Amino acid sequence: MPALEFNDDTLFAGRTEEFAFGVFEADGDALPIAAGDVVRAKLFTLLNGAVGALLLDVSSKVLEQLAGGSRVNIASLGQSLTPSATDLGTNVLTFGAAHNWTTGTQVFATASVGGLEPRHAYYLRAASGTTITLHESPGDAAANVNPVDLTASITCAIAEPAHGAVIFAQADTAATPAGVYWLSLCLTDDSETNPADAVKEFGRGRIKIRASPAGNLGT
Repeated sequence: MPALEFNDDTLFAGRTEEFAFGVFEADGDALPIAAGDVVRAKLFTLLNGAVGALLLDVSSKVLEQLAGGSRVNIASLGQSLTPSATDLGTNVLTFGAAHNWTTGTQVFATASVGGLEPRHAYYLRAASGTTITLHESPGDAAANVNPVDLTASITCAIAEPAHGAVIFAQADTAATPAGVYWLSLCLTDDSETNPADAVKEFGRGRIKIRASPAGNLGT
């Protein structure tokens, strides 16, 4: 599971910051995770392009989190569902069981079929507990306008990636000198039988920490 590299992001020292993430395969396919899986974030020094010392190691595992400290929050485990029916007249997808999605959820098709393209973000409208329409923007989904025109039955899965945020606590950003650092995001797969293969890096990239112009800004 090679990691996707994200663009540079900027955090400010002296305040609580959030770095949002989604869990994707290296080819861009959305990846749901299981309840027992753990997401870990590691912040390293970066000198002349070389990754150096580990500065911060936090996870989504509750037992490893300290009150008020840096941590990983998983907002959704994600899921992948295949429609049981496609209405080409209304562009409504029906599932055989409750999808449990809410309007505005970002999803991805897992194949090119019926007017949908893989690795392209769609936003769904929950028409009912078992039906959805897909839209190009959250606003269109909320307003129930401009659904994606489906040209054939959708036989691929519709996938919501697991997503969440790394919370960098105020004390940690305040203690980290301004500069450029390396962030690695890893998934520990609870279902993996081979411990050597259990930890999979899914995201990595540079993080810039800048001094806050007004000093300690709080949360």
